[in-house]
Amino acid sequence: VFSGCDLSNATLGPVAGAEAVGTADQRHFMDVSGGVFDKANLSNALLTHARLESCAFEAANLRGANFQSVELGQLPMLLGAEAVTSVCVTADGKHVVSRSWDNTVRVWSL
Repeated sequence: VFSGCDLSNATLGPVAGAEAVGTADQRHFMDVSGGVFDKANLSNALLTHARLESCAFEAANLRGANFQSVELGQLPMLLGAEAVTSVCVTADGKHVVSRSWDNTVRVWSL
């Protein structure tokens, strides 16, 4: 449980010289599946290639966090969005684009 923790600038992704866990098709550097990050500060955290399946991020600060190649396992809850049908993270990792059942498209800043 990481609720309320200050993990700003933390590295849950690759570190120079580190080896990934898993096969070539399943490379993850940190597996914190099922973690609770409610109200945690993950601003500017390096989450590249982390496995974050079934994690809770309610009211977490994700501003500037790098989500490149992160495995979530399920779509995250986006507050203010109704019935999200698809989600995409921009290539620069700074925004999430969501599409709702009513064809509304929203851009969310991380």
